[in-house]
Amino acid sequence: MNKQLELICMSRHLIAWVIQTKVVRVQHHYSRKLDTKRKQLQGVQQLFQTFASQIEKNLDVEDDEDRGTYRSSRDSKRDRKSKGHHSHSGLQKGAPGTVSLPDI
Repeated sequence: MNKQLELICMSRHLIAWVIQTKVVRVQHHYSRKLDTKRKQLQGVQQLFQTFASQIEKNLDVEDDEDRGTYRSSRDSKRDRKSKGHHSHSGLQKGAPGTVSLPDI
């Protein structure tokens, strides 16, 4: 009877160890998968930020060329704010240099 209890105890420990190793393996698998997705998302966010900054630079250069002089984007943004334009950057409907799509 004592030998039987010892085997039951050992089998419980073995089963617990097997379950724990499976859990750890699955956690590592999904952690790597999640990290890969995070890095991919950060890359896409960086692409959008770069794209947006390039558009802003191009718009600032076009605004400066329309005025006939070239100034830094900081100066042109300050001029826009002082002239009563909205403080947020981006395109606005009906603003000079924009084209709106026709209503359908």
